[in-house]
Amino acid sequence: MFFWKSFVKRIKKRQIKMNKIFADSMDKVIIGVGERMRRILEVNFALIVFLFVSPLMAQDVEKGASLYKKCIVCHGKNGEGKRSQKAPRIGGQFDWYVYQQLKDIKSMVRKNDAMMPYVKNLSDQDFKDLSAYISSLK
Repeated sequence: MFFWKSFVKRIKKRQIKMNKIFADSMDKVIIGVGERMRRILEVNFALIVFLFVSPLMAQDVEKGASLYKKCIVCHGKNGEGKRSQKAPRIGGQFDWYVYQQLKDIKSMVRKNDAMMPYVKNLSDQDFKDLSAYISSLK
């Protein structure tokens, strides 16, 4: 009987030790999986950003500069904006943001009567060129 009790105690001790080893191993596995998932998510995020932003990268900044000459009246030479015209600062703004605002104004999603005469005849490529130039202003 004594042998049996000591045998059971040794088994329980080993089981506790094995559970601890197993738990530590599982923590490492989970951390490893988490690290791999983080890397996968980073790569996917970079790919998504590239796919959405790359169409905006195909623009002509010089053409944007010539288009911007009409905008200077309200937004200023460096895109600083003018309170008297109720024109916001746009210089240095993200190109994707400026592009979206121009599209929204033209499609009447964003109502802006003052801007409509300037954007109504511009093409999508003009919006991209203008957005690239505006984002380069400081």
